[in-house]
Amino acid sequence: MQINLMRKVDYYFGMPVCFMLSVANKLIVIFHKRKKSVSYKKVLFIKLWGMGSIILSFPAVREFKKQYPGCRIYFMTFKENKTTCELLDLVDNQDILTVDSSSMFSVILSSLKNIIILRKEKLDVIVDMEFFSRATAIVSFLISSVYRVGFCNPHTEGLYRGNFLTHPVVYNCYKHTSKAFFAMVEVLGVKMNGVNMSLPKIKNDRETEKEFFCKLKRANKNIKEDNELIIFNINSANLTTLRRWPKENFVALADKIIDYDKRKILVFIGGKEDREYVNICIENIKNKAKVINLTGETRIKELLALYYSSKIFITNDSGPAHLASLSNINTFVFFGPETPILYKPLSDKVHVFFKNFYCSPCITVYNGKYSFCKDNQCLKKISVGEVFDKIKEYF
Repeated sequence: MQINLMRKVDYYFGMPVCFMLSVANKLIVIFHKRKKSVSYKKVLFIKLWGMGSIILSFPAVREFKKQYPGCRIYFMTFKENKTTCELLDLVDNQDILTVDSSSMFSVILSSLKNIIILRKEKLDVIVDMEFFSRATAIVSFLISSVYRVGFCNPHTEGLYRGNFLTHPVVYNCYKHTSKAFFAMVEVLGVKMNGVNMSLPKIKNDRETEKEFFCKLKRANKNIKEDNELIIFNINSANLTTLRRWPKENFVALADKIIDYDKRKILVFIGGKEDREYVNICIENIKNKAKVINLTGETRIKELLALYYSSKIFITNDSGPAHLASLSNINTFVFFGPETPILYKPLSDKVHVFFKNFYCSPCITVYNGKYSFCKDNQCLKKISVGEVFDKIKEYF
């Protein structure tokens, strides 16, 4: 579904609906005294957008589960993020509810289906982890629960999403996103002091790794088992293409790496929608015999196998950068329109390139991840030379 259409619907339709639901909530509170839960038996977490954000929510959900071990946890997300939730293994697979984002009609239909299912479950708490989305606020109200938790900055213009949250959490744009998510479970009694905010390392599946090497071999017969793989992700989500380091820079970096060490094989990844963009980049690399293009051909589990088979991952700020945190790969991430202060992957093997321009970050939750910038100098000023010099230390 078109992202801009989703934004407009959320803004122009969502605001008045949230206002009406706020009025309805006041009447409900007046005539029906709210029952307070002594313990939480059934809790729903909602995070529709972003593989990376779901991974960053892991420490908060993990600690909630530790504190309330008998609680049944549900998770609602877009269909394309289900595999990520299954990998993190915090929620039973049957308790992951998905929303089909292929069209506006499918979003509405699948959301209504989930609302009906969850209303029957009589939830104690709904934790809405979306940043100021009216759609998820409406869904959480219609599902109904004893408590509703969500981000709410009532005095920030344009971020109105009603006042029917029982536990409003002020979003702090100076704290890492994982800590912002943790604030949402802190209001439910979970303590942050001494909590390990790191991510688990997903066990490498040797069988998948072997099968994936055969896939690499079919894509490029020049690859051998002693070749060292370097992964390139030159893409970013369609929501924020401004986060891309210039493809010309990726081409120059690829040429430098291949010239420096002929044993290196470069593997390009991405979604099906990225194929054309990646093909243009690869077409300009001098030694194509040292390149494998797997754009649109890797499942999440295969991508993890690739991380374990590779030494270095060079990527724009995107979901795959956070997925890499679940492995031991050395990851190099380009930031500019967004900031590593908020979105740096949770791994001690991450190196960030960030010039920290005066206008950075220009993409924030306050502007719906939309920027008027047409010339991302914050990324263009990161030179090929400095990137190559840094990653060369890990060859």
